[in-house]
Amino acid sequence: MTDWALINVLTVMIAVFALSARGGDRIFLLVFLISHVFYCYFGVLFWTVGRLGFFVGFYWPIDTIYRVDLFVTASNALFAILILVISWLSRPVSVSSLDFYPQKTNITPFPAVPFLATLGLGLLCSLLVLSRGSFGESTEGRGGIFLIAYQFSDVLIPLICFYVSRKGFSWGPILLIMYFIFYASLVGFRYKIALFALPLILFVLYSNISLFRKVVIVLISTASILTLFSLLTLYRVKFGVPDFSRPVTGGADEIMYGFFAEANVIFGMVALHNWFVVGDGNLYWFQPFVDALLEMIPRVFMPNRVTGVYLTEFVNGLVTDEGRNSGTAYYWVGEFVIMFGWAGYVVGPVIMAAFYFFFKRLALVLRRNRNDLAMALFLIFAIVGYFQFSRAYFPAIFKAYIFSWSPIIILGIAQRLNISRR
Repeated sequence: MTDWALINVLTVMIAVFALSARGGDRIFLLVFLISHVFYCYFGVLFWTVGRLGFFVGFYWPIDTIYRVDLFVTASNALFAILILVISWLSRPVSVSSLDFYPQKTNITPFPAVPFLATLGLGLLCSLLVLSRGSFGESTEGRGGIFLIAYQFSDVLIPLICFYVSRKGFSWGPILLIMYFIFYASLVGFRYKIALFALPLILFVLYSNISLFRKVVIVLISTASILTLFSLLTLYRVKFGVPDFSRPVTGGADEIMYGFFAEANVIFGMVALHNWFVVGDGNLYWFQPFVDALLEMIPRVFMPNRVTGVYLTEFVNGLVTDEGRNSGTAYYWVGEFVIMFGWAGYVVGPVIMAAFYFFFKRLALVLRRNRNDLAMALFLIFAIVGYFQFSRAYFPAIFKAYIFSWSPIIILGIAQRLNISRR
């Protein structure tokens, strides 16, 4: 059986596992399945069939690409099996029939003070990023404060999602949604939009409105997001206004590239596999976890800290100077391969299943009503099932967990302490 045939079989198995799970775990595995199909299936086909393996000025061996993709797909299947086991051994969490108009029926007290305080800080940080980054005339002023503000602005994602779960799609949440899409577009990172939009789309899909309205809203939203993604890929300027004067000469092929550009993580994974598994690269036992903790310490308290040393070895596998300077990432399981070599393909799914179970239990403890619980779970699904799938660098992932989940924890504790008003 060829590697690609095995990839097909394992992909079908992941789909079966997803459909066999219960409650919210089924939704999570469906999100994970979509990420897998995009990055590990159609994305790989685009780069191997459509681009003949050409990336960063080099034709990569197709057989090697498929072999590494098979290893990743096997890890994805193992992870899906573990989530399925968790689903069947634990009490199912229902996230259906969510209240699309919670402002009319919700009687749970709204934690106004912590919500407004955190929202205000998030908005101020995003405005600082726009003023010094997107609308700044130079890179001066993009120091430590700028980077902290950029990271902290991510709190807007869970805060707006929480606001929607409590107030529905009324004018307040809609204005904040529009502002965040505007902000993320000018910052130039389209993953922020996807991470933000996915929980909201899931909220609509599992709400108590008619099927027709769900289909219309989801289709329009998805089409708009995909169009925006392609435009950002073709015209984006990191921390700047998109350059629409940039010529696009490739026609449909250029548009397809705009859609599948992020799937180039397969080359990062091949480079990583060749260096840390097949090659002579050093294994960095638990170092990514240590680096994640170190990067949470402000540099003023540890000015000489050094993190991400293993990335200097990873880029050696990217063959060309263009590849080494490309910033290409790798799949979620890549960090575990860096730590444990071959064993990382097995250890990674076990650790990530434990992470998922922890955050799922945390959501159950903190949320006070069905809408809040569902939105908290949808955020987990988006972070673990989508965001981390193709952005495996643990220090960056850890910050995403911190800034996306700290507002949920703060608001949950505030509700339990009754720091709220009706």
